[in-house]
Amino acid sequence: MKPLVVIAALLAALGLAACKPEPGVAEKAGKAIDQAAAEATKKAEEAAKAAAGVAKEAGDKAGALAEKAGEKVDAAAQATAAAAKDAADQVKAATEAPKK
Repeated sequence: MKPLVVIAALLAALGLAACKPEPGVAEKAGKAIDQAAAEATKKAEEAAKAAAGVAKEAGDKAGALAEKAGEKVDAAAQATAAAAKDAADQVKAATEAPKK
């Protein structure tokens, strides 16, 4: 009966030891992978924020350039209209001059 008690005690000790194993290579690798994934996610979020800032800045600059271009087109249209009016006035004056 003593060998049976000794065997039972050894099995119980082995069972308790198996419940809380020391961290092994696989567990350490898993933690390293989790940490790397968390860091990569953080860096990706930071990169996305930076890219959004750059895109907004580029959009603002493009808007300002478009506005300046529009102003130049308006100025050119006004100058063209003024030149056309002057030309029309000159033609009118030239055609009416011989009549006098």
